[in-house]
Amino acid sequence: MKIHFFTKREATAGSSRQRAFLVVDWLNKKGMPADIHSPSASTISETPWPAKGALIWKHFKALGEIKKGDVVYLQRPLGNKYLVVMLVLYKWLTRRTMYFDMDDSVFVYMPHKLRFFTKLCDEIVVGSHYLYDWAKRYNPNVHLIPTSLDVGRYQLFTRDYSKPNDVFTIGWIGGANYHLENLKLLVPVFEELIRRGVRFKFILVGASKNPQAYHMFGDIKGLNAELIDALDWTDPQAVPKMIQTFDVGLMPLVDTPTARGKCAFKAIEYMACGVVPVVSPVGENPTLVKDGINGFLAADASEWADKIERVMKKNDEALALGRVAQQTIKENYSFDSNVDKLIQLFTAGSPTPHSKT
Repeated sequence: MKIHFFTKREATAGSSRQRAFLVVDWLNKKGMPADIHSPSASTISETPWPAKGALIWKHFKALGEIKKGDVVYLQRPLGNKYLVVMLVLYKWLTRRTMYFDMDDSVFVYMPHKLRFFTKLCDEIVVGSHYLYDWAKRYNPNVHLIPTSLDVGRYQLFTRDYSKPNDVFTIGWIGGANYHLENLKLLVPVFEELIRRGVRFKFILVGASKNPQAYHMFGDIKGLNAELIDALDWTDPQAVPKMIQTFDVGLMPLVDTPTARGKCAFKAIEYMACGVVPVVSPVGENPTLVKDGINGFLAADASEWADKIERVMKKNDEALALGRVAQQTIKENYSFDSNVDKLIQLFTAGSPTPHSKT
């Protein structure tokens, strides 16, 4: 048996990196042959003709070489219509076992396509309870496997609260282009902290040279902010090394259907480094973060400011929260354990029959 991955984007994109490229590495490490078939759906879409035709042909040949008993694993490669048609025809003609992996509420903006693929595929793997409940409406074979990480790599960069930063540091990491509405939630929080006389620095990683992000925080009077456009996202040490500099990691989310499907990966990364997360009580966040136990939930600007200030003033509590947070990730969000769950699915035999239409 071999697992054949087809991805939404390349390894530089967080979703594809964590739920496909790194998963393939771990599958091979654990003795389950797996491979990524490149290019990604987005690369095909962004490539002009006639070069696009060569990329489509490459996938056509790859599908033709997949053997009976192998598994086709789709990490949301729905952005290219040619690949979509090819995959549908392939499934109908060959009846090969096909998995569909979902870590975002993509059904919000492409509902018909998502319902179709959820029904078409044999097994559905999702990253949050919200996605699980949605997928269960269309397919009985749904499995919740959270977006995971290599805990050992992050533990190398554990935040040591016994060594305080010169300036209390609040951090956020991600892609600002996709989170402008969420980031706006932080403006009144920082204004409130400044009003209280709290001395702090804000680091935003992943600004992507977005002018709105620069204006959003540049316009806050008295804010000490550093915006970093990008890291080398493929460097396994780049993200945890940066997170280690934070005293608190933030994950604000506006309560929308899209946000409810988020898999809390920002908080997972903070917690893997022993950094205390402060997050919105939206989507998967309350499942991961238990208020006052391994981090904090905050619903409005005043509460956000209170929780952040609490981390700053109670160093012993921050250390304890960080340790519990790190243990939470080790037990439930590690590649080491969750890839084993995938292998068990792959080797369990034929999936439960269900409607393919």
